[in-house]
Amino acid sequence: MKTLTLDKAASLIQALKNSLQEFRSTEFEENFTRTSTLVTTLGITNTSMRLKKKKRLELYEGQDDGMHISEVQHLRININNAVDVFINQLNWRYEKLMEVADDFGFLSGASLYNMSTIELKKAAMDLAMKYEKDINGAEFIDEISDFQNVVKSIIPDHIKSATVIELLQLIQDYNLKESYPNVEIVFRIFLTMPVTAAIDVKVALANSSS
Repeated sequence: MKTLTLDKAASLIQALKNSLQEFRSTEFEENFTRTSTLVTTLGITNTSMRLKKKKRLELYEGQDDGMHISEVQHLRININNAVDVFINQLNWRYEKLMEVADDFGFLSGASLYNMSTIELKKAAMDLAMKYEKDINGAEFIDEISDFQNVVKSIIPDHIKSATVIELLQLIQDYNLKESYPNVEIVFRIFLTMPVTAAIDVKVALANSSS
């Protein structure tokens, strides 16, 4: 079973949200109209066309306001409302994953290659403040800048595409755990957190754009 990283999860959420928005905007009405036409053509009795009377607010409970909607219209409204709720939930989750990317994106090989030492230390400092119970902030800031130079020297041709799991493997292969204990901890936190819990615990994305 392949591991679903958070960057891939975010892409899937975005794609699903876009599909639902397209369905909400055009496809739903087209399909609804097509189905209604088919029902009429086949001569199927549409019992759902019985009218329902809309009720006034509780102030006028029991009184009829004279406005009516068919069950078909009622169904259309309910479906659209359900789709809107789903889209809003997906959008919220996508935004949270993007917040995670902002916090942890500097851990990817592409970021280690492109970011200046000052930028890298600033990102590490921000992360350390949020996860002070898990890592030693001062040590982590020093470790990540030195680790950046080490990675550039060990895998100069591969660093841009290196993932977090590959960088962790590099630490193991070159016996660097004692030199970069906090870097390893951050990598392991990311790699052991499931996608479903990522929004709540703010786990890092495996990759950030170069």
